[in-house]
Amino acid sequence: MTVGTSSAYSAPSTGNWPRAKTLMTRFARGTSGLGVLPRLLRSYVSAKGGSASAATSASAGRAAAGRLGRFFTTLGTAGLDSALREFRLDHLVGRPPEECLAGIVDALCGPGGTVDEDVARAAMIEVLAQLADQCATADELEMLLAQQATADGLVDILQDFVFEYIFERLLLELGGRDAAATRDQAAIVNAERELRDYLRARIETVDFSQQRLSGLDWNSPEASAAIERLFRDAYAVAEELL
Repeated sequence: MTVGTSSAYSAPSTGNWPRAKTLMTRFARGTSGLGVLPRLLRSYVSAKGGSASAATSASAGRAAAGRLGRFFTTLGTAGLDSALREFRLDHLVGRPPEECLAGIVDALCGPGGTVDEDVARAAMIEVLAQLADQCATADELEMLLAQQATADGLVDILQDFVFEYIFERLLLELGGRDAAATRDQAAIVNAERELRDYLRARIETVDFSQQRLSGLDWNSPEASAAIERLFRDAYAVAEELL
């Protein structure tokens, strides 16, 4: 996904949103360097009402993250076939990796429709596509997913999803695509990479393992609260409040 947003979406124009969008425009156009990124992220999270409000607004993202945790927990204890059946994906047992992972995305995120749902779906595709690229057969996919379905692997994949969600939503809400339209494609790709790398580095400073995700009942209020804390802490560190 390139820096920017759909022309059909229009971010709010009150509060701190104009400042956040101005900083994104400057960065996307190349008139501001990497030094603007801390201010850009602070202004963005502030525009969303702070980290707690930003996490609360990520309803589809939090729901998808919870289902992702449930899927990998079942996979780790009972295997891929059981995880697929739990999500009513029996027809994908033994199917090629690309087809299987596409079905998992549908089960975890649905077809999309709202802005939040579309962002959650794009983030999930990004996370699972990274796994699909590493295997060619159903057996290879099962082995790869089983390796991810450990306590540490669960933390990693949820952190990846939270990062991808925040990154995708930031691009959507601040929209640098139109601002960057006058730049060549290489410059646009480089700007996205720089923003992506900076945000990932910030979010990777959050110790997601503190939430004790392994062993959670993913249908419980405790799991919902843990997921909300993951999003809140990720937004807080993007805002440089942690």
